[in-house]
Amino acid sequence: MSDIPHFPQLQSTAVSAPKWIRRVARTSIQLARQRVDPTGRTLPSPESLGPFVRRHSTALLRSLGIDVVTHGDTRTKEPADDECVHRRPILIVANHVSWIDPYVINSVFGARFVAKHDVAGWFVIGPIARRFGAFFHKRGCFRDAWRTVEATHNALRDGYRVGIFPEGTTTYGDHLLPFFPALFQAAIDSQVLVQPVALRYQTAQGEPTEAAAYAGQMTFGESVRNILRAPEIVADLQLGPRLEPGDHRRDLATRTESAIDSMLWPERSGDERERPRPNWADLPENLQPAG
Repeated sequence: MSDIPHFPQLQSTAVSAPKWIRRVARTSIQLARQRVDPTGRTLPSPESLGPFVRRHSTALLRSLGIDVVTHGDTRTKEPADDECVHRRPILIVANHVSWIDPYVINSVFGARFVAKHDVAGWFVIGPIARRFGAFFHKRGCFRDAWRTVEATHNALRDGYRVGIFPEGTTTYGDHLLPFFPALFQAAIDSQVLVQPVALRYQTAQGEPTEAAAYAGQMTFGESVRNILRAPEIVADLQLGPRLEPGDHRRDLATRTESAIDSMLWPERSGDERERPRPNWADLPENLQPAG
């Protein structure tokens, strides 16, 4: 991976050595706690899983030095933990930049996420993802795609919130890839609302930064190093109005993609957002990183 960033003017400074050491220590402790948290091997109920995931995600982000700022439609604001039993399940859809994206989104929503099957074998992160109730799928495998759709549908039916990244891979956050429509079928089958989420990583001054990115040929270790070295990272979550599922997954994918695109780049015209829907078979198994 080249050291030349997409935003070179924003990579000129790094966190001080003492602060870097403190971040490494705190992050290691948080990851260890998440892996051995005494919740048992049975997945908690929706009422218990949401607060559990939000608490641990918030703690990990704090140890990494990442602040989360949320804004957007007021109807998307979360209730207090003791009110979570009354929440409706929703399908959360976001653009994908980094392995840290699920933690950022889960600091607000407390959801189960769909991830590529490689993540299950990642050191430390894999066991944590399983503890958080993640679904693992093989990209480029049509049969496994529909197994994942069914599992997502069942989770929504049972009351869990589920998050997906329908681009199928990560970007540096400077563009949006066409959304694969398959997983949107779970929202239609369950008749749950879809929550569009536009995710940006910025500096404290509001400038874009690639410090959190995990894309291209970057290794996981390089991504972790970049996050730990960054002076500051602000994860900006913009929540759009929730969408009715409708009857057709391609239409739902198009509407959701348009909503996220509009939040990320409001200056673009509608015609610039019209792109063909890809199929799962179009996505090769070795496509580079996605969480």
